[in-house]
Amino acid sequence: MGGETPSDYKYWAFISYSHSDRQWAEWLHKAVETYRVPRRLVGRPSPQGPLPRRLFPVFRDREELPGSSDLGGRIDEALRQSRFLIAICSPRAAVSRWVNQEIRLYKSLDREDRVLCLIVDGEPNAADHPDQGLLECFPEAVRHRVDSSGRVTAERTEPIAADVRPQGDGRPGARIKILAGLLGVSFDDLKQREKKRRRRQRLQIAAAAALVLSVVVLVWYRGYVNARANARAAYGRMAELMIRQAKDALAVRQDAVATLYGAHSARYRLLAEEPPLESDLLSSLSATALLTRTLPEAAFSGGAAFSPDGTWLATGGADGSVRLWRIPEGTVAQVLAGPAEAVLAVAFSPDGHFLAAAGRDKTVRLWETGTWSLRLELKGHQGQVLALAFSPDGRRLASAGLDRTIRLWDTAGGRLESLGTGHKSEVFTLAFSPDGRRLVSGGKDNTLRLWDADGLQTEEILATYRWPVMSAAFSPDGRLLAAGVSDRTTRLWDMKSLKETGLLAGYRLAVSAVAFSPDGLVLATASQDRTIKLWEVITRQELVTLTGHAGEIRNVAFQPRGRYLVSGGAEGALKVWRVAPREYFAAVNAHLDGVRRVDFSPDGRRLLSCSDDNLIKVWDAATLTEIGTLAGPTDSVREAVFTGDGRFVVSVSRDKTVRVWDAAAWKELAARTGHDDYAVELDISPDGKLLATAGWDRKIKLWTLPDLREVGVLEGHQGEASAVGFTSDGRRLVSVGYDSSIRLWDLAARQELASLYGHARHVRTLAFSPDGRVLATAGWDRLIKFWDVETLKPLGELLAHHSAEVWSLAFNPDGRLLAVATGSQDRRTIRLFDFRERRLIDWLTGHDQFALTVDFSPDGEILASGGLDGTVRLWRIKDFWPRRPAADRDDPGALLRGYLDEPPYRLEEIDRVIARIEDLTGFHLVGTVAMPKIGGLPR
Repeated sequence: MGGETPSDYKYWAFISYSHSDRQWAEWLHKAVETYRVPRRLVGRPSPQGPLPRRLFPVFRDREELPGSSDLGGRIDEALRQSRFLIAICSPRAAVSRWVNQEIRLYKSLDREDRVLCLIVDGEPNAADHPDQGLLECFPEAVRHRVDSSGRVTAERTEPIAADVRPQGDGRPGARIKILAGLLGVSFDDLKQREKKRRRRQRLQIAAAAALVLSVVVLVWYRGYVNARANARAAYGRMAELMIRQAKDALAVRQDAVATLYGAHSARYRLLAEEPPLESDLLSSLSATALLTRTLPEAAFSGGAAFSPDGTWLATGGADGSVRLWRIPEGTVAQVLAGPAEAVLAVAFSPDGHFLAAAGRDKTVRLWETGTWSLRLELKGHQGQVLALAFSPDGRRLASAGLDRTIRLWDTAGGRLESLGTGHKSEVFTLAFSPDGRRLVSGGKDNTLRLWDADGLQTEEILATYRWPVMSAAFSPDGRLLAAGVSDRTTRLWDMKSLKETGLLAGYRLAVSAVAFSPDGLVLATASQDRTIKLWEVITRQELVTLTGHAGEIRNVAFQPRGRYLVSGGAEGALKVWRVAPREYFAAVNAHLDGVRRVDFSPDGRRLLSCSDDNLIKVWDAATLTEIGTLAGPTDSVREAVFTGDGRFVVSVSRDKTVRVWDAAAWKELAARTGHDDYAVELDISPDGKLLATAGWDRKIKLWTLPDLREVGVLEGHQGEASAVGFTSDGRRLVSVGYDSSIRLWDLAARQELASLYGHARHVRTLAFSPDGRVLATAGWDRLIKFWDVETLKPLGELLAHHSAEVWSLAFNPDGRLLAVATGSQDRRTIRLFDFRERRLIDWLTGHDQFALTVDFSPDGEILASGGLDGTVRLWRIKDFWPRRPAADRDDPGALLRGYLDEPPYRLEEIDRVIARIEDLTGFHLVGTVAMPKIGGLPR
């Protein structure tokens, strides 16, 4: 800005980055701060003042940003006090509202020409060409000008960018480009200086080598050392190549291949005498679905259905036959002969007594499953039959096709009960509602129609789209209807309100088939673009994209037990996929932003959740139906809990307030502003009379309940206080903070008794064992440390996660289990430990982003969790414990994570993991490329 002088700045640069690009930020931070400015440039005048010997300091602080509703005063001030802003650009940064907001604020200060970009992944301006399938790396505020009010305009800019990728400037070149921009000198100027420095280094090395060569023994030794260094460098390059290829595989959601590459990268790093890379990449490898086999000689033409008990898979053949397969063995147990024209639709009756098939010969055939004898041939259609559907009681069969009609047959005698007319063109799909009262149809006339199944007399057109409706399926509970449309989308309908409530997109061609998993938690959609996508129904988020078919996909079907998914393609191939089950048993989109705390009522019947959306919600703990909402805070509610008697709810929020609510009337009783900065955590004394709150003002405040009268302040933390907890006797209080300390306070004397410094970084959370004897603390160093509450002696530690920080801890009521919520991005963000044995029991799969909070029900049977994805999820403990460790399961991602979780790392162990991953995925490494095994199928 016009009135600024060099003395107005505290920092040379502000590094703006996505949390996922943390390692790049650390590299850049070190590269800039450790750089020695050439002597001839020191003191040279520049717009930023005389050039110093070092560009120091550089601002980088993102620890508390996830879930924040604004940049915060500290970030705002740091931006204003920075000469330059360096944006680390990647697909993660491009969608990060925090990176975009930082750039937007900085540019609004009239510093457009002082924004430098470092490209680490993705492609510049890829958003301008979505048809190319590339991922944008520039945030919106980089690509456009920003006016003085902070509004992003439509005017485009040409940002100054360095590219660390091999096809760009490479790391050394990118480093020099950034430094040249900061110093205001030419790139060639610094580059020539680097060449001269390297030339001097080479001369010095040559002189040293000549000296060493004068002694034969030293010559040999030097050769040996160099050979090892070269080998290590070669292995290091291979490890980096494997990481890049794993990222490429993840970008197209080929999780199985990415896991194999990740395992090989770990092996090459060990060969390079370095530990495996503990990065977000390796922790994100999560196999949602793996191809187990392609069924031989399938001759598939259309129609695939499982019997209700999951024993049989029936598929239609191009030769007019129906094949009966045993899954997952992939063997044909029976072939039912038919006419020589292709079968296009098959269906089992829900009671398993009948199998129906139909196709191009216009006839519907019905077999009895006990003897596989042909029972009925239903004739009447004037064109090919494209769709079949049994009523839930199995007494009626609906058929439809090219003749535009829907026919309802009595399966007992083959009598035509009713005829449905209304479609103006062929009918592609039919589906009965689970209660049997409704029938849905969709067709080439672009309509999705709802029929009264008792006679097909009442018709309602749910929707008329611009393109044909290709497929439809009801969720198992009948609440949702999924419809696949030729406009490349899947539409979700609420069947109670008969309103469209969701749209799933991402395909390049028509959605040709849809199917719900038996538990209703996952929706499979298939497309004519030869891909299958799995979606989490509750959040509408894509889980994985499955590739492998050579032709458009015509059918998908879940096995009734939900372990396998079968897909059939136009090329005649049938593929069987092993599907990782959803491990939570209930979930709800609870909030519009991150869920900071969940808390069960003392009787276990209700559950609280509070969020960055400023709300507290109350849920029926059995059904996750909303009971009520508590509004009042004007900023993120960081914690809300029931008092021990269940009469009150107490909350703290980032608007610095502490509030008390009547838990029967849901009425606010008291509100106080006591902290000078964000109030973030609280705890209630065992007798329910005293409340302790922690804040970013580094203070612990004490209040009486329920009137919220302030009765004390505890000061001593040198950083933000992040959590508090009363000891079981109520006489002492423990607090932890961002100064890495654990502090014990005497409440009667209002003074500090002791300070512990066992953690290397911020301490984020604490929890007491149910007997009150053990204190557990955890935070940014990824370790859980245990302390004797009486003696304050350490009792050991656990590695909570190999690459992610810890946000929350919770003991179950008997103290046997410890649940941990982490900042992992791999959908396995919650870990369950056997506390007594200090052993990992399982990863809990579900949250799409950070898990921020966990809490056990009073009976210990249910674990509740909340995450940055805005969802609340419930988990049955009996589903996870006792049982074998997760790493022993048939899950490649779990195998690799299990290996990373148990240092020290050994080469022979990673070789065993790689061999098992190859067995599970059916891929192995040929040179540097993952290829399917020839002549062998995954087991």
